[in-house]
Amino acid sequence: MKKLIIGLILVMLLLVSVSCTTEATESQLEEEKPTLTEEQQELWVERGILLVSTIEEASRLVGYQVAAPTFIPEGFLPGSMQLNQLGPPPQVGDEWGDGSRVAQQVWNWSSEREIRFFVMQFQGTLENVQGVPSEVCGDSGKREFFVNREGSEYPLLWLHRWDGERVYSVGGILGGPLTEEILHKIACSVGVE
Repeated sequence: MKKLIIGLILVMLLLVSVSCTTEATESQLEEEKPTLTEEQQELWVERGILLVSTIEEASRLVGYQVAAPTFIPEGFLPGSMQLNQLGPPPQVGDEWGDGSRVAQQVWNWSSEREIRFFVMQFQGTLENVQGVPSEVCGDSGKREFFVNREGSEYPLLWLHRWDGERVYSVGGILGGPLTEEILHKIACSVGVE
C-alpha cells in the first residue's frame, strides 16, 4: 500500500510549482513547534499536501532537517516545495496524522518546463520505494526507470538512496541538459550539512 501511495505522490510531484531556499539549524527546529495557518490546515486535511516556501519552514513542519542538492545544473530554476503525508489525510483537528512526512522539491529547466528534476526525502527505509537494488552515491539504493510516462515523450529516472536514517529520492525527466549522469551528480550532492 505504501508503495502505491509513494507512486501517487511521485505523480503529484510532477504537477505543482512555487519556490524555496534557506536552512534551519537543529536547535531552531527544536525551539519552533509546527504551526499551520488556517488555510494550510484546510489544505492538509483536504489533500494531505502542504505548499511551503522555504527549507527552514519545511524542516520545522516535518520535524527533521530537510536536505537540498548542492549541485544544480545550469539553466534549472527552483520550482515548488511541498510536504506530503504517506497515508490518509489527517482528520480535522489533527496536524499530521500517523503518516510519514515527506518533503518534496522541484527544479524546472528554464527554457522548457517539461524537463525538471525532483528531490523527495522521508525518514524510513528503502522498503518503501520500488526499483532495482543498486548502489547510489556509495549508499544502498534503488534505480527506477520509466521509458514513458503519461503525457510525456521523455523518460523518467528515479534514484533512491538510504543513508541509514532517511531515504533521498532524486528523480528527473531526462531530456535537454538532464542526462542520467547529471541526475547521479545531483543525487550525490543531496545531504544535510
